[in-house]
Amino acid sequence: MLAGTDHPHIVRTMELLEDEVNFYVVSQLVGGGELYEHIVKKKKFDEKEAATAIKQILLALNYMHK
Repeated sequence: MLAGTDHPHIVRTMELLEDEVNFYVVSQLVGGGELYEHIVKKKKFDEKEAATAIKQILLALNYMHK
């Protein structure tokens, strides 16, 4: 399922590999860090920033459910 995912708000999976012990996911490199780290660093988001983040998350979630 991950390999076929193509959405601007979801990290693209390039390859899935495994050996006798481990599974490996080769994915797109995305800069900027994690949302959680941004929230901790800023301490709070204004309404517009929060709405933008939530909208992107919901668009990605909707895509995956379809």
